Amino acid sequence: MGVDEAKLAAEIGDRIKESLGRIKQAEFSRALGYGTSAVSLYLAGQRPMPLPFFFSACEFLNVSAEWLLTGQGPKRRGSFDWSLIDALSIHEEARRVEDELALTQRAYTEKAEPLMKKKRDDLMQRMEKLRRLVAAKRELEAVQIADAALDDTYTPPSGFESEADKMKRLRKDKK
Repeated sequence: MGVDEAKLAAEIGDRIKESLGRIKQAEFSRALGYGTSAVSLYLAGQRPMPLPFFFSACEFLNVSAEWLLTGQGPKRRGSFDWSLIDALSIHEEARRVEDELALTQRAYTEKAEPLMKKKRDDLMQRMEKLRRLVAAKRELEAVQIADAALDDTYTPPSGFESEADKMKRLRKDKK
């Protein structure tokens, strides 16, 4: 005979709500480190309740896991019948965590990869612009040198030293 998981989850949620007393659900969510919408879904039985949440709720509310799970046994915490939690439940929780981790990794990769590609493309475009500027400057220098050779009236801008002038200066400095 199978267990109606949705019904069981809703019953656990009702017992948690009962145990909250005057504590607001938002405060409870914050105390356990879960989002309010996720906790609302857990308590309504609309989303599977993770084991860490279940045990954290037991500890926070000071109720026994046996009572929270079945509605039977002592309500306040004390000894816990570990036979209620079987290896299969733990394995299922581990699988859920692995699946969530894989989804998170995939989402990160899918978001980060396009951003990195865009950044790389932007840097490549900037580098290409710099290459063009350097080429244009060299071309301008070559034209100015050619003009100067044809016309002795050319005066280079201050601080400008052509390659030919550099070579002449270096030869003089060596002597």
